Amino acid sequence: MQVTVVGGSLTGLSSAICLARAGHRVLVLDQSSALASGGTGLGIDRRLLELVAGRSPYDDPDGVPVISAQRESARWSDIYRWLSRVAGEAEGIRIRTSALVTSVGCDAAAAWVEIGEERIASDAVIGADGYRSVTRRFVAPQNAEPSYAGYLIWRGLVEERDLPGRLNGLIPDAITVDYRGDYRLISYTVPGADGGTSPGARAVNFAWYDRGRDAILEQAGCLRDGIPLRTFTPSDMSLSLREELERHAQQTWADPIRTVILHSLRQGGCFGTPISQYVPTRLARGRVALVGDAAHATTPMTGSGLRFGLLDALALGRTMAGADAEDCATSLASYEGLRLTDDQALSLHGEQANAAFAAGRG
Repeated sequence: MQVTVVGGSLTGLSSAICLARAGHRVLVLDQSSALASGGTGLGIDRRLLELVAGRSPYDDPDGVPVISAQRESARWSDIYRWLSRVAGEAEGIRIRTSALVTSVGCDAAAAWVEIGEERIASDAVIGADGYRSVTRRFVAPQNAEPSYAGYLIWRGLVEERDLPGRLNGLIPDAITVDYRGDYRLISYTVPGADGGTSPGARAVNFAWYDRGRDAILEQAGCLRDGIPLRTFTPSDMSLSLREELERHAQQTWADPIRTVILHSLRQGGCFGTPISQYVPTRLARGRVALVGDAAHATTPMTGSGLRFGLLDALALGRTMAGADAEDCATSLASYEGLRLTDDQALSLHGEQANAAFAAGRG
C-alpha cells in the first residue's frame, strides 16, 4: 500500500518507520523547509524507540546520547536527528519538505491530501500533524479543535559551558520540581550540544509554568477564542515582558536555576508554549487515522506525550502489517480499537492536572 503521513516530527517519523517495516510505501509530508532544529529536552523510553526502529538508539555511534537519573532524558533535536536518519535509510520512505497540507479526505477507494491546488492520492493518510491538526478536521469534524488549558510554559535550554563557573558542581542530573506562588518549575539536565553528559558538558532544560498570561498570548496572535494557535517565540517577547520575567525569576527562584533562566531570557532563547488539551472521541475515519498530538494533545505534566506517540506508531504498524488497499479501513478501525481508550485516559488525566494548576491547586 501507499500511505501518506502528514507531519514529519517525532511521531510522524516513527509512524513512517513502523509502516515501512510493515511493508508499505510511505510519503512523509513535512511543512518545514528543511530538517527541523531546536527544541528543548524530554524524557524518552529506550525500549519503545528500539521497537519502533528495530535497532537501539544507544548502541549506534550516531545515536541518541542520554542522561540517566530518575529517567533517561535527551535533547529533542538528537531524537529527531536519529529518527530522520533511520527513516532516510529505510526502504520505502520518502520525505517531502515545504509541504503544507490544507485539507484531507477519503472515499471508499482512496484517501488524499491537498497542498494548495495539488492533490496527492494514496491508500491511507495518517495525521501526525500536531495539536492544530488539519487531519483531525476530517476524522472528527465535530471535535476538531483543542482548547486552551489556562496557562503557558516558558521554556529554555542552556549549555552549562555558557554559565558562570561558580555554578560548577551545583547542577544535578536529577529532575527538580519547585512550586512558588502562581508558578511551577521543572528543570533537569540533558546532553550538551556536542553530546557531552558529564558535569560542565551538559545542558540545562527548564519549564516554567505560568498562569495568567492570556492577554499577551492574545496580543501576539498565539491564542484566539480559547484556541492555542502557535508558540510565543523569542521575537514576540517585548523588552518590558523580558524585564518583568527577569524580576520574577530573581525574586522567585534560587540558584542555579535562577541563573539558567536569566541567561536564557537575556540571550533570547526563552519561548512560551500555550498548553493545549484535547480528548479524542475517535482516531480513525475510513482510510484516515490520527497519531500523537493530533490524536491526544496533553500537558507535559503527564510526562507521556512522546511515549504515547510511539505507542500509537507501534500499534499502527502492527494493525497495518499485511493489510492491502481493500482492507485498509478495517485495519485502521482495529488501530482505533487498540489505542482509543488509553489515549482518552491520558488526555483526561492531563485535563485534571491542567485544571488543578490553572485553579492554583498545584
